[in-house]
Amino acid sequence: MFDNFLIAIILMLALYVSYWGVGRMSVWATNRGIMDIRSHDTYAENLENPVAAMMYGFSVLYCMSSALSKPDGAGLGTLGFPPAVCQQMGAEAGFSSFKFLEYEDDPFNNYFELRP
Repeated sequence: MFDNFLIAIILMLALYVSYWGVGRMSVWATNRGIMDIRSHDTYAENLENPVAAMMYGFSVLYCMSSALSKPDGAGLGTLGFPPAVCQQMGAEAGFSSFKFLEYEDDPFNNYFELRP
């Protein structure tokens, strides 16, 4: 019984992430910059998040495998795009200005602004 309940919760969360995470990220990225799940530069820092185990589970089962299915996909996973990685990848892509934006209304996501 518990296994079925756990599976149902995981599926609901996956649907939530698929609908709100990807959809909101696309819209926000088109208009202002990049939005991604709030993560930190080290594994130890990420473990301070009480839902880190669930996020790493999503990472392996959904995010990373989805990214690796694309040619040359980076496969960063759910917690693999902290500010340092965003800044590095932005610089490699030709962006010279990087800003980490904080929104008090959204404790779950990081927001970045990159400019040429």
